[in-house]
Amino acid sequence: MTDLRQGYTLADLHQMTRLAVHTARAGEGDWRERYDTAWSAIAEALYATSNHVERHVLVAAGRKAVHRSADRYCQAHGYFRHKTSSGAASSPAFRTYWLDATRSAGSPEDGVVDQVAVTQIWPTLTEGQRSALFALAVHGSYEAAANALGLSRAAFKQLVSTGRRRFLRRWHQGETPSRLWRATRPAVS
Repeated sequence: MTDLRQGYTLADLHQMTRLAVHTARAGEGDWRERYDTAWSAIAEALYATSNHVERHVLVAAGRKAVHRSADRYCQAHGYFRHKTSSGAASSPAFRTYWLDATRSAGSPEDGVVDQVAVTQIWPTLTEGQRSALFALAVHGSYEAAANALGLSRAAFKQLVSTGRRRFLRRWHQGETPSRLWRATRPAVS
């Protein structure tokens, strides 16, 4: 057996590397890449000091390198909170930066579809629902819109709620409608 340093052999380095990879619990990337990462980190830790380094310290250095590599892998592939179960490109920030930025521009399709859908759905709402939604858009708050229509806050809120639900049902045309958003107040500037 070839002695490397401090009494460790290549076989020892191989054993410590396998132990580091198997105990790292980081399954991202290729096993061989994880092995090479751990091997390099253990070898560097072994040669970085002239003092004797305990076996468990070298294994920990390999394991730490595998974890760092897995974190970089998850970040580069857009995993949400480094959870591989969430899937690649599941991070909202990743999608915003990469997917939205690379989407082809120039197609007016979304805007046209939205305008056509609104003009088709709006007349299917009751007069009260249309008035309530329009007043909310104009006045920006439930109180001001309810006062402008001469309604109680509860009656106004009911009209807005039923109008939104009816709109979403028609928008989704038989599919399960999305949940209503919780924040209905405009942002304060």
